[in-house]
Amino acid sequence: MLLCRVKIFARLFIFPVYSLCFIFLIIVFSVKPVFGVKVKEKRKEKVAVVVFINSAILQQNALLHEINQQIFYSKTLQNSMDVTVVDINPRAKVISTTINYVNDKKGIWLEKYRPVDIPAVYCQKGKKIMYRTMISAQEIRTCL
Repeated sequence: MLLCRVKIFARLFIFPVYSLCFIFLIIVFSVKPVFGVKVKEKRKEKVAVVVFINSAILQQNALLHEINQQIFYSKTLQNSMDVTVVDINPRAKVISTTINYVNDKKGIWLEKYRPVDIPAVYCQKGKKIMYRTMISAQEIRTCL
């Protein structure tokens, strides 16, 4: 008789309480929090970097290869900046690089940017454009 009462008590009170707790936990942990605060995912835009060199000068040719190696070996730099190297040497050889390489034979890029000195670097973050004369390949990191 007592065992029968325990079973009835368990059916009527204990199991519904456990199932309600279980349903409550599912609802609480599956609903995304919406408390009037908008969560914004901040995507970083890539920085546009344009480097002007003259590959006829050996130091600047070495600078081109050093920039190429830095971009090739660094996934962080690859994901955070788009590098374009503009070579103003009209007799430059076509080279294979991990960066965008442009041989400016007609002077279109020079006319557009008008760098004061060569080698030079232009960095564009959003609407802000920064110009700097390059001494070493490390200076492209200042664009970040």
